[in-house]
Amino acid sequence: MEEIKIKLIIKALTGAVLGMILSAFICAFGGNFSDLLADKLFFLMQIIGSGFFGAFMMGGSVVYDIESWSLLQATVTHYLSFVVAFLIACFVLEWFSGRLLLIAFALLTVVYILIWLTEYALWKREIARMNRDLENILKREQGKEAAL
Repeated sequence: MEEIKIKLIIKALTGAVLGMILSAFICAFGGNFSDLLADKLFFLMQIIGSGFFGAFMMGGSVVYDIESWSLLQATVTHYLSFVVAFLIACFVLEWFSGRLLLIAFALLTVVYILIWLTEYALWKREIARMNRDLENILKREQGKEAAL
């Protein structure tokens, strides 16, 4: 359990930093930077809010490290935490509203699914490689026993 707490802290801090950097980049290049400097409180809210969102999302991925949980249970928990964090960030930071919120949510859900499917395919390939390596080791061991 201590290992999961350490992973949570490291991932949350990494997510916070990435969220802040991404938010600063979007604010600087996605809008009128001079207006943002004039409204320092808005800019600061965006940076801090994005940091919390990043921390929540990356920190939340530790659910996949809970060995007693199934892959489905971890995925549903992580996705639901993503939905809650995204909706809170959208309303508090005024990222999207109305129909644009639905479009953004749909796009992010599709991206979430694509990332999950990619990771799943990589996990399956790694497991298949490990099983193949184990079979080769067993065959070698059986060959050594037969030679004796």
